Amino acid sequence: MQFEMALGHCFVTIAYGQLIAENAVRLDLPKAVTSSIFSVLVEDLSTLALRLAAIPGISRGLRESISRMIEIPNVNSADWDLVARHFE
Repeated sequence: MQFEMALGHCFVTIAYGQLIAENAVRLDLPKAVTSSIFSVLVEDLSTLALRLAAIPGISRGLRESISRMIEIPNVNSADWDLVARHFE
């Protein structure tokens, strides 16, 4: 059950990413905003994947497959600055 819940969290994050991508185009969001949102999603998915890989009892092969989900977000400080200025 622990594995299924953790995997479900990963899928939910991916689904949110898809919804954000679709609506970012529809709403004509600035690229900096979309980039910042996806940086957070990549970080969240990587954290969830690490938790998933740490569950006892999963196979070595599955653990190696999960490790490919772990990424460092490509963060652009100018994008974050633009978003921060928007909320000042």
